[in-house]
Amino acid sequence: MVTLEQILGYENMLNACKAVIRNKGSAGIDGVKCQDLVKWFYDHPYIVSKSIEDGSFKPSPIKRVYIPKDNGEKRPLGISTTVDRTVQNAIANKLIELYDPKFSDSSFGFRPGRGCHGAVNRVLQYANEGYIYVVDMDLAKFFDTVNHSKLLQVLSNEIKDGRVISLIHRYLRVKIIDGNKAIKNKVGLPQGNNFSPVCANVLLNELDQELEKRGVKFVRYADDCMLFAKSERAARRILESTTRFIEEKLFLKVNLDKTSVGKLGYDTKFLGFGFRNTKDGWTTVLHKKSRKKFVEKMRTILTRRCPKGIEKTRNTYNTFLRGWYQYFKPCISKSTMKTEEQWIRRRIRQILIVAWKRNYTCYKNLLGYTKGKQEERCRMVAFSLLGKWAKAKHSNYILPSKLLHRELGWQSVADLVEGYTVQDQYFV
Repeated sequence: MVTLEQILGYENMLNACKAVIRNKGSAGIDGVKCQDLVKWFYDHPYIVSKSIEDGSFKPSPIKRVYIPKDNGEKRPLGISTTVDRTVQNAIANKLIELYDPKFSDSSFGFRPGRGCHGAVNRVLQYANEGYIYVVDMDLAKFFDTVNHSKLLQVLSNEIKDGRVISLIHRYLRVKIIDGNKAIKNKVGLPQGNNFSPVCANVLLNELDQELEKRGVKFVRYADDCMLFAKSERAARRILESTTRFIEEKLFLKVNLDKTSVGKLGYDTKFLGFGFRNTKDGWTTVLHKKSRKKFVEKMRTILTRRCPKGIEKTRNTYNTFLRGWYQYFKPCISKSTMKTEEQWIRRRIRQILIVAWKRNYTCYKNLLGYTKGKQEERCRMVAFSLLGKWAKAKHSNYILPSKLLHRELGWQSVADLVEGYTVQDQYFV
């Protein structure tokens, strides 16, 4: 049971406010920044809770921004004001307390103590049990097409306080400022806050319960859902019945052009992982699209002219690489990224050579790294008429991997696999 008093309770609102400050993020249309939020509440004591209680509260419009997606399209994100984010977090906290114990064990997205690795491990469990035929469901623009009436109906089954439902409804219908246009939000959940993922899980829990009732094996991470069967015929039958339920009962749309049925394998992409069957059972591999995305990210970080400076670039590179490795750690070995790491080292050498600018400076620095032992090779590389990229290739003996990674502080995947982490305190 969730009541308005529970949502507006001091402890809950305080935790919600702390979460907004901790997560940082941009200011909304009112310009109140996260670091100014506490001061705002001190200057306006009880104004939010009182207006919510008497029914006069109106959420501020959402500022819409766009971020690029992997496929080249742009994903709309809604930036609420920091005050609204606090109220949204307060609602989300109580919704999680109420619904999380009721959610399916096969649901992993946006839930406390659960995550991507748990979802991927469940896929491996089903595969090792013989469920190797997969229905990869694609819900067409899920967050943009959620039916408000259906969501409120599902919420009302558990929440009997009409004031809470009314407050949630106001946040669902809040206006969106897109450039110079004000758009009425009649359908969909704004992306970019803690409130929408919880509502998404509440709605899709209806699908989870239906699949469990039918005995279908599945793994769901938010709107990314995979269904499992032991034969292709059974998988297609599951796809047909599940599509009918999603479209007729939840009023969502299944994108049949992107939804596929097939055997689990290298080409199956789930949360960035692919899958492989070995003599010891099924295991994860780095999906080819994730590998390509990694290279593209490295290309943007390791630009030849290094406009942010070598030290900041190195720290950005190290931070990204550690985070990337922690996510894909289950499928990474020392040799997994061997080709990519050779290319990365060449990019790093190119950055150093470009930074040194003059040939003589390049020669002196290269000679310094070899401690005077490779004078002829250093001279040949520094004073050659080759371009910087070609010089980077020929300087691999002068600037070997051990020097780059262990002495100059550029982290490597191979070192991370061995448990070695460099400290961001090096200077070139």
